[in-house]
Amino acid sequence: MSALPKGVLTEGSRNQTGRRPKIAYIALFALVLALQFGPFTGLIGYRLTSSFEWTFIGLIRDVLVLLVAAIVLLQSMMTFRARKWLKSEKWAMALVVGLLVAASTSSADTTPIALNLRRVMLFPVLCLAVISSRLTSEQVHRLLRLVIASTVLVAGIGILEYLAPNVLWTDYLRVIDYFSANPLDPFGMLPFEETGRFFSWDLQYLYGGPVRRAVSTYIEPTTLAAALICAVCLLMGLRQSHGHRQSLQLLIVLVCGVLTLSKGFALAMILLVMYLYIGIPSPRRIFIWTLVAGTAGVLLNRFDLLNAGPASHVIGLSTAIDHLISGYFFGEGLGNAGNYASEGSNLEIGAESGLGNLLSQVGVVALLYIAWIQIMTNDILAKARMQRDRAGHYIAAMLMGWYVSFLFSASSLGIGGNALIFLAISLYLHPNYKPRL
Repeated sequence: MSALPKGVLTEGSRNQTGRRPKIAYIALFALVLALQFGPFTGLIGYRLTSSFEWTFIGLIRDVLVLLVAAIVLLQSMMTFRARKWLKSEKWAMALVVGLLVAASTSSADTTPIALNLRRVMLFPVLCLAVISSRLTSEQVHRLLRLVIASTVLVAGIGILEYLAPNVLWTDYLRVIDYFSANPLDPFGMLPFEETGRFFSWDLQYLYGGPVRRAVSTYIEPTTLAAALICAVCLLMGLRQSHGHRQSLQLLIVLVCGVLTLSKGFALAMILLVMYLYIGIPSPRRIFIWTLVAGTAGVLLNRFDLLNAGPASHVIGLSTAIDHLISGYFFGEGLGNAGNYASEGSNLEIGAESGLGNLLSQVGVVALLYIAWIQIMTNDILAKARMQRDRAGHYIAAMLMGWYVSFLFSASSLGIGGNALIFLAISLYLHPNYKPRL
């Protein structure tokens, strides 16, 4: 029998007490369920009790992510085994340090600093925790199967609620009362027909008005779309790498993805097909695509070729780049710009773009984020090549799909389905991931 690399656990591995490690597995299992069903649980709790505390379940979910990360990291340190860190882990650590320094030097109020810090720092912290977690190969694959199964269930619920009459949400579940009861929700008081959570105006030139969107258990379409992107890439990876033919599950996820009317989902699917069949755009060229997208956005904006509406996402990126070029090399300070800026700040700079939000607040520190994504993509493809695992290309495409959304949409920083993407990627990069499910 050949020797295994030092620090790698097998399915039959035991910890020092003779039992399989369970703390990280249970914590991550609970986290997947919280990400998938947390918002709807909060709505049901509010509907039954009318207690506004239920409206903070999104914040509680985010705290749970950090708590899980802390538990997993603590367990990893207590049961330390020497292993070589991935380059993406090192860059994730550098990014976390850079963001903490930016937060400590910001002049914004505590609340906007905390709101923005949790959005920009949570993903690298989650990746650090998951990759270093004490999981066996069996547990890694069980968690990936849980991500797939739970997302298929969420997609099925999304299709059903989309076909149901709107009174399900307005009268029976009283969703607008739920939104408006949250004092931190700036759009909670909008009427049902005017909220972007349930309707899109992008197709009004065809339909003469807003078009309904699927929201499922997320009660919001954009982070739901991110979860569906994750499931599509995992299911397609299984088909190619492991011979599984889960066509019905894939169909359910694709149908729900279309019904979200998410531009991010549509673009991610287009990029997935292009990359897999013609190799363009390559995930290895994220820096180059960033330069191309940023330059195009700045030029279009300077020549007044962009209008409000869908183009606001491009405007957000271009204004942030212009702000950086004009001399604000370290931005306005964390919490002083973007979608969740402190009161009295310039809300227009960087708004509606994930990268724009980051650039406008922390300036060149945002380059650490871009570098981290690029290096993590390289780690994914390197592992796929080493293990001869075709699923790795779908994992890389998943990350690239998220990154394109990050360029042009602030919803890419929402936790929910976006955290699910980084959880799945981190499980793939885990030392005990093997190409079989």
